[in-house]
Amino acid sequence: MAQLAQSTLVQEANHGSAAGLLREFENYRRFVIMSTDVLAVDPRVASRFWAQAQRHYNDFALFAARIE
Repeated sequence: MAQLAQSTLVQEANHGSAAGLLREFENYRRFVIMSTDVLAVDPRVASRFWAQAQRHYNDFALFAARIE
């Protein structure tokens, strides 16, 4: 993702989508990791983290579609 977001062509052609793509991918990644870490301790909290990860994935997918 970082390599794609730093691409000059992507940065010039998409007016901020590259930064958003990278930001939302990192948010998604972080919430997935937190979900798996907390799953053994409290599944309800993990479920909330997973729901947030899904929202970040949707935002990530929108940025990816803009770049595509």
